[in-house]
Amino acid sequence: MYQLSQELLHIFQIMDQKRKWGIYIINNGMGTAFVKSLDIKVNGKSVSDHEWGKFYQAVVDLELNPMCFIIGAPRPNDSFQVGEEVFLIESNEKAPKSCARDYLLLREHQKNKLDYELVIESIYGNTFIYKYSKNQQVKI
Repeated sequence: MYQLSQELLHIFQIMDQKRKWGIYIINNGMGTAFVKSLDIKVNGKSVSDHEWGKFYQAVVDLELNPMCFIIGAPRPNDSFQVGEEVFLIESNEKAPKSCARDYLLLREHQKNKLDYELVIESIYGNTFIYKYSKNQQVKI
Protein backbone atom coordinates (compact mmCIF):
# COMPACT_ATOMS: atom_id res chain seq x y z
CA MET A 1 0.00 0.00 0.00
CA TYR A 2 1.33 3.45 -0.90
CA GLN A 3 0.69 6.70 0.98
CA LEU A 4 0.05 10.06 -0.63
CA SER A 5 0.66 13.40 0.97
CA GLN A 6 -2.74 14.96 0.34
CA GLU A 7 -5.80 13.44 -1.26
CA LEU A 8 -5.38 10.17 -3.11
CA LEU A 9 -3.90 6.79 -2.44
CA HIS A 10 -3.10 4.19 -5.11
CA ILE A 11 -3.18 0.49 -4.35
CA PHE A 12 -2.34 -2.60 -6.31
CA GLN A 13 -3.61 -5.26 -3.95
CA ILE A 14 -5.30 -8.56 -3.49
CA MET A 15 -8.74 -8.23 -1.95
CA ASP A 16 -8.75 -11.40 0.17
CA GLN A 17 -12.33 -11.27 1.33
CA LYS A 18 -13.63 -10.68 -2.21
CA ARG A 19 -10.98 -12.82 -3.93
CA LYS A 20 -10.39 -9.90 -6.27
CA TRP A 21 -7.35 -7.81 -6.99
CA GLY A 22 -6.44 -4.90 -9.16
CA ILE A 23 -5.59 -1.24 -9.30
CA TYR A 24 -7.62 0.98 -6.99
CA ILE A 25 -7.57 4.58 -5.90
CA ILE A 26 -8.58 5.82 -2.46
CA ASN A 27 -9.25 9.32 -1.21
CA ASN A 28 -7.03 9.45 1.85
CA GLY A 29 -7.31 13.20 2.28
CA MET A 30 -9.26 15.57 4.47
CA GLY A 31 -12.19 16.21 2.16
CA THR A 32 -14.00 15.42 -1.03
CA ALA A 33 -11.87 15.45 -4.19
CA PHE A 34 -13.29 16.32 -7.61
CA VAL A 35 -11.85 14.93 -10.84
CA LYS A 36 -10.71 17.54 -13.34
CA SER A 37 -8.99 15.32 -15.92
CA LEU A 38 -7.42 11.92 -16.50
CA ASP A 39 -4.63 11.08 -18.93
CA ILE A 40 -3.66 7.40 -19.26
CA LYS A 41 -0.45 6.36 -20.97
CA VAL A 42 0.81 3.02 -22.26
CA ASN A 43 4.49 2.93 -23.13
CA GLY A 44 4.63 6.71 -22.74
CA LYS A 45 1.85 7.44 -25.25
CA SER A 46 -1.58 8.72 -24.26
CA VAL A 47 -4.35 6.23 -24.96
CA SER A 48 -7.23 7.25 -27.17
CA ASP A 49 -10.78 7.65 -25.95
CA HIS A 50 -12.89 4.51 -26.18
CA GLU A 51 -16.63 4.15 -25.78
CA TRP A 52 -15.94 1.93 -22.74
CA GLY A 53 -13.34 4.26 -21.26
CA LYS A 54 -9.65 5.03 -21.37
CA PHE A 55 -8.66 2.22 -19.00
CA TYR A 56 -10.41 -0.23 -21.33
CA GLN A 57 -8.29 1.13 -24.19
CA ALA A 58 -5.18 0.88 -22.00
CA VAL A 59 -5.88 -2.82 -21.35
CA VAL A 60 -6.28 -3.36 -25.11
CA ASP A 61 -3.07 -1.39 -25.83
CA LEU A 62 -1.25 -3.58 -23.29
CA GLU A 63 -2.43 -6.56 -25.38
CA LEU A 64 -4.44 -8.00 -22.49
CA ASN A 65 -7.89 -9.57 -22.75
CA PRO A 66 -10.37 -6.95 -21.49
CA MET A 67 -12.85 -9.72 -20.68
CA CYS A 68 -10.51 -10.74 -17.84
CA PHE A 69 -11.16 -7.45 -16.04
CA ILE A 70 -13.84 -5.17 -14.73
CA ILE A 71 -12.76 -1.72 -15.83
CA GLY A 72 -13.81 1.68 -14.58
CA ALA A 73 -12.47 5.22 -14.47
CA PRO A 74 -13.39 8.52 -12.91
CA ARG A 75 -14.91 11.09 -15.26
CA PRO A 76 -14.54 14.87 -15.09
CA ASN A 77 -16.52 16.25 -12.14
CA ASP A 78 -16.82 12.83 -10.45
CA SER A 79 -16.10 13.08 -6.74
CA PHE A 80 -14.26 10.89 -4.26
CA GLN A 81 -15.48 11.03 -0.69
CA VAL A 82 -12.96 10.65 2.13
CA GLY A 83 -12.12 6.97 2.54
CA GLU A 84 -13.84 5.99 -0.70
CA GLU A 85 -12.09 3.28 -2.70
CA VAL A 86 -12.74 3.10 -6.46
CA PHE A 87 -11.52 0.35 -8.76
CA LEU A 88 -9.77 1.31 -11.97
CA ILE A 89 -8.95 -2.19 -13.19
CA GLU A 90 -10.14 -5.19 -11.20
CA SER A 91 -10.01 -8.94 -11.73
CA ASN A 92 -13.23 -10.44 -13.08
CA GLU A 93 -14.31 -13.34 -10.89
CA LYS A 94 -16.30 -14.80 -13.79
CA ALA A 95 -13.33 -14.80 -16.16
CA PRO A 96 -11.90 -18.08 -17.48
CA LYS A 97 -8.79 -19.62 -15.93
CA SER A 98 -6.81 -18.54 -18.98
CA CYS A 99 -6.96 -15.01 -17.55
CA ALA A 100 -4.28 -15.88 -14.99
CA ARG A 101 -1.69 -14.91 -17.62
CA ASP A 102 -3.36 -11.53 -18.17
CA TYR A 103 -3.50 -10.88 -14.42
CA LEU A 104 0.22 -11.54 -14.08
CA LEU A 105 1.02 -9.38 -17.10
CA LEU A 106 -1.09 -6.49 -15.77
CA ARG A 107 0.80 -6.62 -12.50
CA GLU A 108 4.09 -6.50 -14.41
CA HIS A 109 2.92 -3.80 -16.85
CA GLN A 110 1.69 -1.54 -14.08
CA LYS A 111 5.31 -1.18 -13.00
CA ASN A 112 6.76 -0.02 -16.31
CA LYS A 113 4.23 0.30 -19.15
CA LEU A 114 1.04 1.70 -17.60
CA ASP A 115 0.88 5.21 -16.21
CA TYR A 116 -1.77 7.83 -15.61
CA GLU A 117 -2.07 11.38 -14.42
CA LEU A 118 -5.16 12.39 -12.52
CA VAL A 119 -5.90 16.05 -11.87
CA ILE A 120 -8.19 16.67 -8.90
CA GLU A 121 -9.48 19.65 -7.00
CA SER A 122 -10.18 19.63 -3.28
CA ILE A 123 -13.29 21.13 -1.71
CA TYR A 124 -10.98 23.94 -0.61
CA GLY A 125 -10.17 24.88 -4.23
CA ASN A 126 -6.64 23.41 -4.24
CA THR A 127 -5.69 21.56 -7.43
CA PHE A 128 -3.37 18.57 -7.44
CA ILE A 129 -1.91 16.27 -10.06
CA TYR A 130 -1.32 12.65 -9.12
CA LYS A 131 1.15 10.64 -11.21
CA TYR A 132 0.74 6.88 -10.86
CA SER A 133 4.28 5.87 -11.86
CA LYS A 134 5.77 8.09 -9.18
CA ASN A 135 2.95 7.53 -6.68
CA GLN A 136 3.23 11.23 -6.08
CA GLN A 137 0.76 14.05 -5.79
CA VAL A 138 1.84 17.63 -6.39
CA LYS A 139 -0.10 20.83 -5.84
CA ILE A 140 -0.48 22.85 -9.05
